[in-house]
Amino acid sequence: MANTTGSAYNLTVITPVVPGHEQQLEDDLNAIPRGPDGIDSPFRNLPTTHFARLVRIPQLVDEGPPQRPVVLRSQYLLYCSVFTGALTDHLEHLRILLQPTTDRIWGHCVGYPTAADPGRFAAWFKHNQIRTSYFFAACPDADVARVRAALALRERVIAFAVRGQQLPDAELLTEFHKEFLAAGLRV
Repeated sequence: MANTTGSAYNLTVITPVVPGHEQQLEDDLNAIPRGPDGIDSPFRNLPTTHFARLVRIPQLVDEGPPQRPVVLRSQYLLYCSVFTGALTDHLEHLRILLQPTTDRIWGHCVGYPTAADPGRFAAWFKHNQIRTSYFFAACPDADVARVRAALALRERVIAFAVRGQQLPDAELLTEFHKEFLAAGLRV
Protein backbone atom coordinates (compact mmCIF):
# COMPACT_ATOMS: atom_id res chain seq x y z
CA MET A 1 0.00 0.00 0.00
CA ALA A 2 1.33 3.45 -0.86
CA ASN A 3 2.61 5.65 1.98
CA THR A 4 2.99 2.71 4.38
CA THR A 5 5.50 0.10 5.40
CA GLY A 6 4.53 -2.09 8.33
CA SER A 7 2.61 0.17 10.70
CA ALA A 8 4.66 3.22 9.66
CA TYR A 9 3.11 5.90 7.45
CA ASN A 10 5.04 8.46 5.39
CA LEU A 11 3.41 11.82 4.82
CA THR A 12 4.94 14.10 2.21
CA VAL A 13 3.26 17.47 1.67
CA ILE A 14 4.47 20.14 -0.75
CA THR A 15 2.81 23.55 -0.63
CA PRO A 16 3.52 26.79 -2.53
CA VAL A 17 4.67 29.72 -0.41
CA VAL A 18 2.68 32.96 -0.64
CA PRO A 19 4.77 35.45 -2.67
CA GLY A 20 6.46 37.91 -0.32
CA HIS A 21 6.43 35.46 2.63
CA GLU A 22 9.66 33.65 1.72
CA GLN A 23 12.00 35.39 4.17
CA GLN A 24 9.51 35.31 7.05
CA LEU A 25 8.97 31.59 6.45
CA GLU A 26 12.72 31.03 6.51
CA ASP A 27 12.99 33.02 9.75
CA ASP A 28 10.11 31.06 11.30
CA LEU A 29 11.66 27.73 10.26
CA ASN A 30 14.98 28.78 11.78
CA ALA A 31 13.20 29.77 15.00
CA ILE A 32 11.86 26.24 15.58
CA PRO A 33 13.75 24.95 18.63
CA ARG A 34 16.25 22.22 18.03
CA GLY A 35 18.55 20.38 20.31
CA PRO A 36 20.54 17.23 20.68
CA ASP A 37 18.40 14.37 19.39
CA GLY A 38 15.51 16.81 18.76
CA ILE A 39 14.85 17.20 22.48
CA ASP A 40 13.72 20.82 22.10
CA SER A 41 11.72 20.33 18.90
CA PRO A 42 7.96 20.90 19.14
CA PHE A 43 7.55 17.82 16.94
CA ARG A 44 8.62 15.80 19.97
CA ASN A 45 5.13 16.59 21.35
CA LEU A 46 3.56 14.45 18.63
CA PRO A 47 3.31 11.05 20.34
CA THR A 48 3.31 8.88 17.22
CA THR A 49 5.87 10.80 15.13
CA HIS A 50 9.22 9.13 14.54
CA PHE A 51 10.61 11.75 12.16
CA ALA A 52 9.55 15.14 10.85
CA ARG A 53 11.29 17.63 8.61
CA LEU A 54 10.37 20.99 7.12
CA VAL A 55 12.36 22.36 4.17
CA ARG A 56 11.91 25.55 2.17
CA ILE A 57 12.59 24.92 -1.52
CA PRO A 58 13.63 28.22 -3.11
CA GLN A 59 14.36 26.78 -6.56
CA LEU A 60 15.28 23.52 -8.26
CA VAL A 61 18.92 22.81 -9.02
CA ASP A 62 19.83 22.78 -12.72
CA GLU A 63 22.04 19.74 -13.26
CA GLY A 64 22.69 20.54 -16.91
CA PRO A 65 22.08 18.46 -20.03
CA PRO A 66 20.28 16.27 -20.82
CA GLN A 67 17.86 17.87 -18.36
CA ARG A 68 16.07 21.03 -19.26
CA PRO A 69 16.15 23.70 -16.56
CA VAL A 70 12.91 24.02 -14.62
CA VAL A 71 12.15 27.33 -12.95
CA LEU A 72 9.59 27.23 -10.16
CA ARG A 73 6.96 29.97 -10.22
CA SER A 74 7.08 30.19 -6.43
CA GLN A 75 9.00 28.77 -3.53
CA TYR A 76 7.64 25.67 -1.82
CA LEU A 77 7.50 24.23 1.67
CA LEU A 78 8.19 20.52 1.94
CA TYR A 79 6.97 18.62 5.00
CA CYS A 80 7.91 14.98 5.48
CA SER A 81 7.05 12.86 8.47
CA VAL A 82 7.05 9.21 9.42
CA PHE A 83 4.59 8.17 12.11
CA THR A 84 2.66 5.17 13.32
CA GLY A 85 -1.10 5.18 13.17
CA ALA A 86 -3.69 6.76 10.94
CA LEU A 87 -3.20 9.87 8.82
CA THR A 88 -6.27 11.49 10.40
CA ASP A 89 -4.74 11.07 13.88
CA HIS A 90 -1.42 12.55 12.74
CA LEU A 91 -3.15 15.56 11.21
CA GLU A 92 -5.08 16.08 14.46
CA HIS A 93 -1.78 15.93 16.38
CA LEU A 94 -0.34 18.57 14.03
CA ARG A 95 -3.45 20.70 14.38
CA ILE A 96 -3.72 20.56 18.16
CA LEU A 97 -0.40 19.54 19.74
CA LEU A 98 1.94 21.50 17.48
CA GLN A 99 0.22 24.87 17.97
CA PRO A 100 1.24 27.68 17.60
CA THR A 101 3.97 26.33 15.30
CA THR A 102 1.43 24.90 12.84
CA ASP A 103 -0.26 28.20 12.04
CA ARG A 104 3.02 30.16 12.15
CA ILE A 105 4.72 27.89 9.57
CA TRP A 106 1.93 26.85 7.20
CA GLY A 107 0.31 30.27 7.46
CA HIS A 108 2.92 31.32 4.86
CA CYS A 109 1.51 28.81 2.36
CA VAL A 110 -1.14 29.34 -0.30
CA GLY A 111 -4.65 28.43 0.83
CA TYR A 112 -3.77 27.42 4.40
CA PRO A 113 -7.05 27.53 6.38
CA THR A 114 -5.66 27.72 10.00
CA ALA A 115 -5.79 24.96 12.57
CA ALA A 116 -9.06 26.34 14.00
CA ASP A 117 -11.07 24.54 11.31
CA PRO A 118 -10.45 20.77 11.67
CA GLY A 119 -12.18 19.72 8.44
CA ARG A 120 -10.55 22.31 6.18
CA PHE A 121 -7.18 21.77 7.91
CA ALA A 122 -7.18 18.02 7.16
CA ALA A 123 -8.54 18.54 3.63
CA TRP A 124 -5.79 21.09 2.86
CA PHE A 125 -3.01 18.72 3.94
CA LYS A 126 -4.53 15.82 2.01
CA HIS A 127 -4.94 18.00 -1.09
CA ASN A 128 -1.22 18.89 -0.98
CA GLN A 129 -0.05 15.37 -0.13
CA ILE A 130 2.31 13.61 -2.52
CA ARG A 131 1.85 9.83 -2.77
CA THR A 132 4.90 8.00 -1.45
CA SER A 133 5.65 4.79 -3.32
CA TYR A 134 8.59 3.69 -1.22
CA PHE A 135 10.28 4.94 1.92
CA PHE A 136 12.54 3.60 4.63
CA ALA A 137 11.46 3.19 8.24
CA ALA A 138 14.13 1.80 10.55
CA CYS A 139 11.51 0.27 12.86
CA PRO A 140 8.38 -0.10 10.70
CA ASP A 141 6.40 -2.04 13.29
CA ALA A 142 7.48 -0.25 16.48
CA ASP A 143 5.65 2.71 17.96
CA VAL A 144 7.51 5.75 19.28
CA ALA A 145 7.32 4.65 22.93
CA ARG A 146 8.89 1.29 22.08
CA VAL A 147 11.69 2.92 20.07
CA ARG A 148 12.43 5.39 22.90
CA ALA A 149 12.47 2.56 25.45
CA ALA A 150 14.88 0.56 23.28
CA LEU A 151 17.18 3.57 22.89
CA ALA A 152 17.12 4.19 26.66
CA LEU A 153 17.96 0.53 27.29
CA ARG A 154 20.80 0.75 24.77
CA GLU A 155 22.27 3.71 26.65
CA ARG A 156 21.91 1.84 29.93
CA VAL A 157 23.69 -1.24 28.52
CA ILE A 158 26.52 0.92 27.13
CA ALA A 159 26.96 2.67 30.49
CA PHE A 160 26.99 -0.70 32.25
CA ALA A 161 29.57 -2.08 29.80
CA VAL A 162 31.85 0.90 30.43
CA ARG A 163 31.45 0.62 34.23
CA GLY A 164 32.01 -3.13 34.15
CA GLN A 165 35.20 -3.23 32.10
CA GLN A 166 37.47 -3.58 35.13
CA LEU A 167 35.24 -5.78 37.28
CA PRO A 168 36.19 -9.40 38.01
CA ASP A 169 33.89 -11.95 36.37
CA ALA A 170 31.91 -12.87 39.50
CA GLU A 171 31.32 -9.24 40.43
CA LEU A 172 30.38 -8.39 36.83
CA LEU A 173 27.76 -11.13 36.83
CA THR A 174 26.37 -9.92 40.17
CA GLU A 175 26.18 -6.33 38.94
CA PHE A 176 24.56 -7.46 35.69
CA HIS A 177 21.86 -9.30 37.64
CA LYS A 178 21.23 -6.24 39.82
CA GLU A 179 21.16 -3.82 36.90
CA PHE A 180 19.04 -5.78 34.45
CA LEU A 181 17.63 -9.11 35.52
CA ALA A 182 16.43 -8.16 39.02
CA ALA A 183 14.59 -5.23 37.43
CA GLY A 184 12.81 -7.62 35.06
CA LEU A 185 14.49 -6.23 31.95
CA ARG A 186 15.22 -8.42 28.96
CA VAL A 187 18.63 -7.75 27.46
